[in-house]
Amino acid sequence: MMKWRHSISWVGLIAVACLACSFGCSQEEDGWAGGDASTEQVSLSDGDTSTPTPSPAPAPANSTVSIPSTPGQVMTVGSGTDPDVAVDSQGHLHLVYVRDGVTWYTEYDYATGSTIVPEMVVGGGDDPQIALDSNDRAHVAFGNVFYSHRSGSGFSTPVSLVSGKGKPRIAVDSMNRVYVVGMRSTVPRNLLFVFENNNLIVNGIVVGDNDMGGIDVDSYGRAHICWRSGRSLYYTSYRVGEDTGGVSDRSVLISGTASDFSDIAVDHRDGSLHVTHTHSFGGGIDYIHRNGAGAWGTDFNYAADHCLDGADAIQPTTAVDASGFQYVVFTGNQMVPKYYVVGQDGSSIAVPCGDIDASRKSGGKKQNPNVASRPNMNGAYVAWGMGAVYVRSLGNISFAN
Repeated sequence: MMKWRHSISWVGLIAVACLACSFGCSQEEDGWAGGDASTEQVSLSDGDTSTPTPSPAPAPANSTVSIPSTPGQVMTVGSGTDPDVAVDSQGHLHLVYVRDGVTWYTEYDYATGSTIVPEMVVGGGDDPQIALDSNDRAHVAFGNVFYSHRSGSGFSTPVSLVSGKGKPRIAVDSMNRVYVVGMRSTVPRNLLFVFENNNLIVNGIVVGDNDMGGIDVDSYGRAHICWRSGRSLYYTSYRVGEDTGGVSDRSVLISGTASDFSDIAVDHRDGSLHVTHTHSFGGGIDYIHRNGAGAWGTDFNYAADHCLDGADAIQPTTAVDASGFQYVVFTGNQMVPKYYVVGQDGSSIAVPCGDIDASRKSGGKKQNPNVASRPNMNGAYVAWGMGAVYVRSLGNISFAN
C-alpha cells in the first residue's frame, strides 16, 4: 500500500510487479471478538444496486518505458514476521514487524545494506502498519487497535482506539494529519480515527460495514477507503471539516465478486484511484481503476488470467509510483510472495505475474508482503518474511529532485 501521501512534483518512469493467484480458498471472516467504540451507527447504502462482473484481463500491452522484470537484491533487515514498509524523503526504509507478540521498528538504508536506526519497541501487539509524515516521522497502527508515533528517542505511549479485530490501516495527509481505521466487533465495524498535532479530532466515525480493506489520502486531504460486506466491495471517502456523521451517502458498490481482502492507492498525478481485491470463491485477484474524472472502470481479473498456478492468493497490497505504474504484491501458492505491475493506463499489464522470491517465504493469512513507493519515486520496495524480515526493490529506483 502507498506509504507516503503528500502532494509533490512528479517525475517519469519505472515500475514493476507481478502477482500470482487463483486462490485455493478464501474464507469469509466472522466471529469477531472484542469490545466496542462510541460512534454514530448508520445504515450504509449500497448506492449502485447493480453487480459488476470482473472481465478477463486484456493482453499485456507493449510499454514505451523499459520496466525490469527482475527484482533487486534481497536484503535481510532483522528477525520477525508480517513486516510493513514506508519510504522517506531520503530514500530510506522504515519498517515495522512482529516478534514475540511485540511490534518493533527500525530504519534501514537499502542502497548500502546498513541499519540507520537500531530496532526499538513500538508496543505489544501484532499486524503493524506504518506511514510517514512530511518530516519523515513514523506513525504506526497495530494490534486491536493501537496508535503510536516516533517521539524523541523512542515511540509515544500507544493510544487504544478500539477493541476489535486487526488489521488496522493507517495513512498521513499533506497537513500531517494521521488517519487510522480499525474494526470493532459489532456491525458496522470499520471506524475512522484522525489525529492532528497528536490530538484526536475524529473519534471513531463509521466508514464501512465489514472487512476493512485499505486507506490512502490524496493531495487535497480526502481519505479514500475500500471495504467488503458479503461478496460486495465498496468504496467511500472522507474529508476532515467537510464530511460529518456516517458515510451512507458516499458508499459506492465497485465489485459484486469480492472476498476478504482489498487495498487502495492514490495516483497523485491526477487523483485517480487503484483498487486490488481478492475474488470470491478462490477466483484470483481483481483490479479496478477510477480515473481522475471520477469514473470507475472495468473490474479486471488480472491474477487468474495471467497466473494460473493454483495459488491461494492472500491479502494483496498496492502502491503507485511517480510514473503511474501500480505494483501489486500478495502471498501465493506455498506462501511464496508474488507481484505484478499494472500499466499506466490502468487497463494493461506492464510486468506479468512472477515470484518476488521463491525461496524466502511470506507468512500465512494476513501475514502478507507489503509494498511502498512515493509520489516522487519510480519503482517500489516490498517487505515480507516469517522469521526473517526481507526487503527487495521492484523496478529501477529513482527520485525526483
